Amino acid sequence: MTASPEDHAERERMRADADAFLSQRDAAAAAASQPLQDHAAPLRIPPPGLPASRRLAVAAMRLSPSMTEAGWGWMNGGLARLSRRRIATICTGDRLHVDLRDFIGSRLFHFGVWEPNVTAVVLDALRPGDVFCDVGANIGYYTVLASRLVGPTGMVVAVEPSPTALRRLHDNIALNGLTNVRVVAAAVTASRGRIALYTPLSGNAGTASTVSRPGHAEQADVAALPLTDILTPDEMARLRLVKIDIEGGEGPVLANILEERAAFPPGAEFLAELGVDATTPGAAGASELVARFNAAGFHSRAVANNYELSAYLAFKGPEAMQDVRLPMTDQTDVLFSRRPRVAAAA
Repeated sequence: MTASPEDHAERERMRADADAFLSQRDAAAAAASQPLQDHAAPLRIPPPGLPASRRLAVAAMRLSPSMTEAGWGWMNGGLARLSRRRIATICTGDRLHVDLRDFIGSRLFHFGVWEPNVTAVVLDALRPGDVFCDVGANIGYYTVLASRLVGPTGMVVAVEPSPTALRRLHDNIALNGLTNVRVVAAAVTASRGRIALYTPLSGNAGTASTVSRPGHAEQADVAALPLTDILTPDEMARLRLVKIDIEGGEGPVLANILEERAAFPPGAEFLAELGVDATTPGAAGASELVARFNAAGFHSRAVANNYELSAYLAFKGPEAMQDVRLPMTDQTDVLFSRRPRVAAAA
């Protein structure tokens, strides 16, 4: 369907508002203290700040024909028998308590990066003074990363409902001495209330969800809040990026954001992991959500996100984002923005 002149004019107005918001943000960041992250430096695996022993280990993995997923599991199982709890150094030079038997923890310990292309989007987006909202913060990788990027004049709002993950999140905030993080112990939903939280019986602790699924058990009854109830007026005014990874609960949250979009600043972007089918009863599927955002004047860009070991070992720099093609056929990380945007150059 061809857009009317009125629709085209509205989209151009929204884009101009977003450009003005970001220009004002960048001017304020330039006037602030020296940025804590070199945004021009491309992301690599291993990152330069990784200890020499870890960089050498990654080089050896790339040369070893036995470094398959099975070999990876054997290696980490052996290391875990010596010491399961380790300290990982991430790409900003910050540190995290990790568990080698956890899928995310083992990737972070060896590579210093989780979801490299998604990480590149976060690195490219945030500047000193910004507000970042980490919905489904888990152990705090993106929370700690963003805290470094937004600096002492910025703020990170880390939202996590799992009591187990919250303990690890607080540990990692304390490990890095962060003072610009506000933790909210709740699940983000479309309305206020209480909701059951399901956690995995083993494996990837990052798959805790408010959606019941095989291999998960109910862990707790937790507070449920819409995003607009969580963010303060000041945080909302300076909001730059919301990252949403809540394992199947994204549909109602994104639909609520779209309904309340006037409450968010024009330069705010939303980065969400979307499954192909709706996992929350009655919620819109991924393709429908993308179509709704597009109709409301957003640009929807797919961010490459391959969890395979081979993708981490082959990673040399971030891939450019692509327009989301409908209908969606695979789980995809999508960046919703009111203006066109490309990933940081490799």
